[in-house]
Amino acid sequence: GGPNVATVNVQQQVNADAELEIRGWEAIWVQPLSIVLDGLGFMANYSKIDISTIGKDAKALESNVYGLAPSLWNATVYWENEVAAARLSYNWQEGSASSGSNQQGIPFAQLYGEDRGQLDLSTSYTLVNVRSKPQIFFNVTNLTGEERRSFFAFDNAVNDMYDPGTTYTLGVRGTF
Repeated sequence: GGPNVATVNVQQQVNADAELEIRGWEAIWVQPLSIVLDGLGFMANYSKIDISTIGKDAKALESNVYGLAPSLWNATVYWENEVAAARLSYNWQEGSASSGSNQQGIPFAQLYGEDRGQLDLSTSYTLVNVRSKPQIFFNVTNLTGEERRSFFAFDNAVNDMYDPGTTYTLGVRGTF
C-alpha cells in the first residue's frame, strides 16, 4: 500500500525541563458509635490534589500527568463484634485525563475517565461453637452495578465502557 495508505501515529515520552509539584490534603474521620449500638461506627476520608508545574516546559509536563484523580472520598459504616461483622463502603473518585493529546490522529483529543463511585458490602459470621472456629463470609462488590467509562475528547464520545456488574462471593475461611 505504501506510506500514504497505512499511516501510523507514534508517541514518545520526552523529558521536560520543568518541575512537577503535587500538593494535597486529606481529611479523615473515624467515629465509633458504641453509645448507640455496641460495635457500630463509621469512617470517612476526603483527598484533594493540586498539581502545578514550573520551568521552561511547564505546560508540557502538566499535560503529562495521567490517571491522577483531583479529588476522591470514601465512607464506611460498620458493625462488628467477636462473632459477626458487616461493612458497607462507598468509594468515589473524580474523573481525570488518561492520555496525552493527539489521540487517534486528532491533535487536541485526549482520553478522559469519568467520575465513578462504587458501593460494596462485606459480612462475616464466626462459628464459635465449632472447634476450629470457621468463619462464613458473604461479600458483594459493586452493589449498584456501576459501569466504568472513558470518553474521547468530548463527553458524548465514548472511548470504552466496562460493565463489571455485581460480584457476589460466599465462602468459608478457617484454620485446621
